[in-house]
Amino acid sequence: MKQITVLIIVTFLTFRFCYSQNQISIGLLTTKTFQDDQKEVVAAFDFLEGQDQYNPTKIYIEDVSTIDSIENFDIIWFHHNDPSYSIQNSETLDLLNQYLQECSMYFNDWTKASVTLTDGKYLSDRLVRYNIYNQQMEFVHEGDTAAFGDPEEISTVVLNGHEFIYRDFEYEDEVKKGYFEVLVNGDCQLLLHRCIAFRLIEDCSDPNTNFVKEHYYLSQKYFISENCKTAIFLPNKKKEIIVMFENSDKDIKSFIKENKIKICKEEDLKDLISYYNSD
Repeated sequence: MKQITVLIIVTFLTFRFCYSQNQISIGLLTTKTFQDDQKEVVAAFDFLEGQDQYNPTKIYIEDVSTIDSIENFDIIWFHHNDPSYSIQNSETLDLLNQYLQECSMYFNDWTKASVTLTDGKYLSDRLVRYNIYNQQMEFVHEGDTAAFGDPEEISTVVLNGHEFIYRDFEYEDEVKKGYFEVLVNGDCQLLLHRCIAFRLIEDCSDPNTNFVKEHYYLSQKYFISENCKTAIFLPNKKKEIIVMFENSDKDIKSFIKENKIKICKEEDLKDLISYYNSD
C-alpha cells in the first residue's frame, strides 16, 4: 500500500510580529502513538536542527492542554504518515477554536471605497478590500490586484460603513504601524486592530490528491489614540483602565460602576470613551 504523508503547518503571526528574531521557533508536533524512531518524524526533526535559522522543539499532541502550550511558537509543524488521522478532528483544534475566532484573511469582499489621502485628494472609484493577513489595503488597478505602497499617505478608508486609519501604535514596549478601525472619534479615538493570530495549512503529499485546507484565526485588540498620537493598547482589566485615565477630570471609576461597564464588550468600551470625550 502506498504511504501518504500529511503535513500540517500552523504559522503564528502574533502581535509580537514573529520572524523578527534571529531564529524561527518551530514546534514539531507529533503524537505519542508514533514511536520516536519513526523515520519521517526523525528526518523532519533532523532537517530542522540542521538549519541555522530554525530552533526546533518536539511537542506531543497529548501534552497540548492550554493555548499557552503552543502560541509561543512561530510555527507549529504537524508531520505524520497516517492519512486517517487529521488535526481537524483533534482536541488541539478544539482548543484553538475555544480561544480564537476562525475568519477569512480578508475583512471584506471587493467593494467601492471612499479613500481620503493626507494631501486632501479623494478617491471613490476603486474597488478595495482589507487584507488582514498581509495588513494591506488592496485595490484593483487595470485588472490586477495592487496595494497602497505608502499607507501613511492614507488619511481614511471607508469600507461598507467602517472607517479605517493607518497609525503608529505601541504594544509590548515596541512601536509599530498598522491599520485600525475607528470605533469612536474625538480627541480620544477608540481603535480596533485586527490581525491574523495564526494560519493553519493542511495538505496531503499524495500526488493523486488535491487536498489543501487553510484556516485563519483572528486576533482583535483595542487601542486609544489621543490627539492622533501613537495608539496605546487598552488593557482588558477595569483597574488598569481606571489607572490609565486617573489624570482625567472625568470620574471614570464611577462611570464604570454606575453603568456596569464590561471591558470585554465593544459597545461598553464605546460608551466609556464617548463619556471621556464629552464636554
